[in-house]
Amino acid sequence: MKKFIKVIMPAAALAMGIAVSTGIIASANNKKNLPSSGKMYIDGVEVEHTDFDYAVNDNGQTYGSCADAVYIEDYPDLVAVQGDDDKKGYVYKEDLLGEEPSCPEEAVRMMEEREKAIADGTYTPDVYTVYASDGKTPIDTFTVGVSKSAE
Repeated sequence: MKKFIKVIMPAAALAMGIAVSTGIIASANNKKNLPSSGKMYIDGVEVEHTDFDYAVNDNGQTYGSCADAVYIEDYPDLVAVQGDDDKKGYVYKEDLLGEEPSCPEEAVRMMEEREKAIADGTYTPDVYTVYASDGKTPIDTFTVGVSKSAE
């Protein structure tokens, strides 16, 4: 059960991030005459970003947990994870997020392709290097996959 939670929770968090991003894009595409100030709106209501007080390493990279972040833009550069060998460390935000869909339709296509690969047994889990807080020293790996009980 512990391994299931370790594997499925990050995958669910990433899926939720994609869903939130897709919803924001779709909502933004449906809104007319909104100010182009760079602020985010959902259903015409401005949504504030939260200022997080992440630690900063010697390379100027922020690191920590993204558990309270609502938007991907609010994630630290290095996201806290527990590796495959139970070592706590960080993976690069860009690695976790992967390819960003350019539109809601592409996001749906990407999700359908992943679901098809899971169903036909051709899905390959993503494996990332886990680093110490310096963002340079490898200490473990982090595998994001699909648990048999989640299929």
